[in-house]
Amino acid sequence: MAVLNITEYSHLARDGSGALIPAGLEPGLDEQSLTIGGSSIQSAAFNANTKFIYVFAQDACALAIGVNPTAVATHKRMAAGQGLWFGVFGGHKLAVIN
Repeated sequence: MAVLNITEYSHLARDGSGALIPAGLEPGLDEQSLTIGGSSIQSAAFNANTKFIYVFAQDACALAIGVNPTAVATHKRMAAGQGLWFGVFGGHKLAVIN
């Protein structure tokens, strides 16, 4: 079964001169893995300090993000092998379906 990996972050990284770069400051706050399948499955609630997430999909899928999301095939689509960044609220969840 294919997996969707979620890494939670509260801060962006900085380069040697102190400028922000478009990458999460490691280590992240938390990591979750969800099995991508034929019905919507939710993540655990994001850490209260989470401001953005990096999501990597092993297989094509659709996502929904919110307080109590249910993913359907017409939501945000991700291709197999794709990684995306999303700004989120702490306490929200992500749902995925193939």
